[in-house]
Order: sequence, then structure tokens, then C-alpha cells
Amino acid sequence: MSPMNRSTPLSLALVFLAGILLRVAGAEPPEPPWSLLPQAQVTGAGVFLDQLVAGADTNAVPHTRLADAPPMGRILQLSSAQVAAALRSAAPAFAARGWSGAPATQVTRRTRALPAAEVLAALKEQLQQAAARDAGELEIRFLRPWSPTVIPDEPYTLRLDNLPPSGLSPILQLRFELTSEQESLGFWQVGLEARLTREVWVARSQLRRGDPVQEADVAREPRDTLRYRDLLPADADFTQGWVVAEPLNPGQPLLRRSLAPRVVVQRGQLLEAVFKEGGLTVSLKVEALDPGAQGQVIRVRNTTSRRELRAKVLNDQAVQIQL
Repeated sequence: MSPMNRSTPLSLALVFLAGILLRVAGAEPPEPPWSLLPQAQVTGAGVFLDQLVAGADTNAVPHTRLADAPPMGRILQLSSAQVAAALRSAAPAFAARGWSGAPATQVTRRTRALPAAEVLAALKEQLQQAAARDAGELEIRFLRPWSPTVIPDEPYTLRLDNLPPSGLSPILQLRFELTSEQESLGFWQVGLEARLTREVWVARSQLRRGDPVQEADVAREPRDTLRYRDLLPADADFTQGWVVAEPLNPGQPLLRRSLAPRVVVQRGQLLEAVFKEGGLTVSLKVEALDPGAQGQVIRVRNTTSRRELRAKVLNDQAVQIQL
């Protein structure tokens, strides 16, 4: 038997005997040393002990904060002595634990790529809440390709730095900031093309100037409302009598200026005028000095006294005197 082979049983016996003596003496055998990793990645929350130890899950390493996380792109180098010193302050119960492995560990931030689709989704959410609200479904896209960028791999919040002062428009220039719980991740400026789609009133057929408009002549269809200003309200009442104020092609959205109230009273027309004051009602004949649609206030003249008055058009035969 070689000298090495003869010493092996003796070594095992000594280890076994040492364990027996420690148990008899009431002392626990020392915990095996923790093995320091040569590299570790952390979040902005800080540097924790279990992130620096190899096999931390199986070695029951506590999640104890030892230091601040390094800024993104920087390296924090911690020697085993520095880790042990931090541990003596943060968790004295574990300070006697020995160390093996790398003489020092290089700590960096955990990072990931920020894709264009993720940025657009976050921008859309902010714009929908802050500017579009319930005015329609917002769609946006970059005017130029999104430049690849790297951010810390941790939750963040997007904050718009310059909401459009006049509201949404087809072309937007936006500046925004990303922040994590601990720090600002930076500012970005982007150009966007925007669409805000909702159902609006459109012409169902060719409509000429002066044509009366009924609800059968129009329909509700989805359109990009950012391309138009002063669209006809969704609650427009076509039973009040409207006429086409400008020619409309099939499918063309209706603007407020596209329609005008239908004139029911012509200038020079004789009308029945009613004046009411409390329980008193007086009727008189008047001459219209202006054309007018139902509900409009026009000038009229008393045919007897020749006095000029103002009256609200009730229909094509009657008006109500306004004081």
C-alpha cells in the first residue's frame, strides 16, 4: 500500500473523531464558507448578499442588503473582505462565516433592450388618458425608426414631459422620461404620426348646396378625426330642418359648416307675432325684415306702428316677440 493510501483511512478517522468530539463538547461544526461569485448583476434596489454567493438558494443565504447598486454602465468591485465588512454591519449573525471563491466580485446592473413596440404601447396609454380620453381609439407610430436602447431590467414608469398644448394632431413631437423606483433612466424625444378613430356623420350620397338633409341622407362611419376640425356633433338632430351649405361627396364627413338651418321665413313675409308677458298674450301682424330658420331671432316690423322689433321664429307662419 502506498503512503497516500495508508494516510487516507487515517484522515477520515480524524475527521470522524473531530466530529464526535465536537458533538460531545456541545459545539456545532463550523459552517462551510460561502463562495463569492466573480460577477453579479443587480437591480436599482441595491446589492444583496444572496446575489453575490454561488448556490445561494441551496446554501440558505439571506437576502440582506449590503450596498447601493452601481449606476447603469458602471462597475462596482467588492472584495471578499469588503463583503465581510458590510455583512458585519448589516447582519452580524452571519459575520463569522468564512469566504472562498473569487477574491472579488464585479457588480453591474441587470439590463435589457427596450423595443419599439413597448415604447409605443406606453406612449399610447399616456396619450389616451391625458389627451384623447374618450374621444376615440388612438393609434400612433414612429416617424423615424426607434434607435435601439438599453435600460435597467426592472419596472419603470413613462412620464410625458410636454403634452400637446392644443391637443392631439396628426404629427406630434413628444419628450418623455423613464423613471424606476430609485432613479431617472433618461429622457427621449420622438416624432409620432397619430390617428384618433371614432364614428362620425358622413354623407351617404352626393349632396348639393341647398338640398334639405334628412337622417336617411347621412350615416355613422369610423374616421380619423385628427384630419378634420369642427366635426358635426354626434348628437346632431336632423329633424330640426337642415340644408346643405357646401357640396358633399359620398363618404365625406360632415362639419359644422357643412350644414345650415333651413330658412322657413323670407324677408318681406307677413307673419303672426305673439307677445307674452305673465298671463297677458297679445297678437299682432309683423313684416319679416330678415330671412330666418326655426329657432333663430330676426328683425320684424309692426305693420301698424312701423316699430322695429326682434322676434324668434317659431315656424313658417309665426314668431314670438323678444324684449
